[in-house]
Amino acid sequence: MSVDASYLVKNSAEIPSPALLVYVDKFQENLKKAIDLAGSVDRLRPHTKTHKLDRLVRLKMKAGVSKFKCATLAEAELLARCQAPDVLIAYPIVGPAVGRLINLLRAYPGTEFTVLADDEGPIQDLSAAMTSAGLVIRVMLDLDVGMHRTGLPPGEEAVRLYQLIETLPGLLPGGLHGYDGHLVQTDVAERCQAAAACRGQVLGLKDKVEKLNLSVPRVVVGGTPTFPCHAAVDGLELSPGTIFFMDYFYRQRIPDLDFQPSALILSRIISKPTPTLITLDTGSKAIAADPVGDRGRILNLEYNGFYRQSEEHWTIEVPDSGRLRLGQEVYILPTHICPTFAWQQEVYAIDGQGRCYDTWPVIARDRRLSV
Repeated sequence: MSVDASYLVKNSAEIPSPALLVYVDKFQENLKKAIDLAGSVDRLRPHTKTHKLDRLVRLKMKAGVSKFKCATLAEAELLARCQAPDVLIAYPIVGPAVGRLINLLRAYPGTEFTVLADDEGPIQDLSAAMTSAGLVIRVMLDLDVGMHRTGLPPGEEAVRLYQLIETLPGLLPGGLHGYDGHLVQTDVAERCQAAAACRGQVLGLKDKVEKLNLSVPRVVVGGTPTFPCHAAVDGLELSPGTIFFMDYFYRQRIPDLDFQPSALILSRIISKPTPTLITLDTGSKAIAADPVGDRGRILNLEYNGFYRQSEEHWTIEVPDSGRLRLGQEVYILPTHICPTFAWQQEVYAIDGQGRCYDTWPVIARDRRLSV
């Protein structure tokens, strides 16, 4: 992979490194392509954990997006501050989070919040707290369709819990959620076949619940890899996140997703310790350390491999360090863009002419905003 000239920033000398660059025009092109692929902007419920930025939320809303998904209460508050009308908090609400959720509902009555649940205990606790506070919250049942992270199997216990949500005070049944993030097969036919099996579990439970005359107002499925698989099926809400940025992992693992990278790390060479080693200023505090393996792809530099990364240093094996200069700029496509955003206090917005024109704070990188 080499760097396209459109990624080279004309006023890069003004940007301290390491810096996360967001190419706004490319982001918007990806957004338009995602809307087209979904068939309707109303089917999109993009995940905010990917970027945690109010400016990008507002760009999505300007394009017509009205439904959002997030993982933390801070991200939910960020969305509410942007006046997003419909926010799904796709994370179990337990312990002190219940009280924070109540504060969030009171502070932002103009946003309809929905939460996930997968166990009777937290459902009962949420009902008691909402009833005591005089509030009502929509609850979606979280189904485990194979990732084994959260959710419960879509069987009889799931039916019982959905009935419980419908009967308890302070709660409204919000529908079904199934995340298939474990499906990253490179072969699109194989991936879509697996996605269909996961989707079938969710829709099968939907049929059972509806036969009991219970309302299932929405079904939310998938992430970035299975987005095009589920987009072909009507009646679903789709929740991709990384697709708007296309990090290195998905570029190499999911090549059928014809989206362009819209976020890169600007780094610089700070040392040449040996004739075959250089050190960049992009340590583990600037780029995601997961998944296991290469943490990024250097786009404008010939290199042989990665030697070592520490907190503020990244030593790279090169054919000849003598041919490179200290201070030389290096552009890196992160392997995992979501936690890379979370490492940044701010990002640098790049316009269509290749100039940095603003810096945007990554507001929801913090676990708490005000509630």
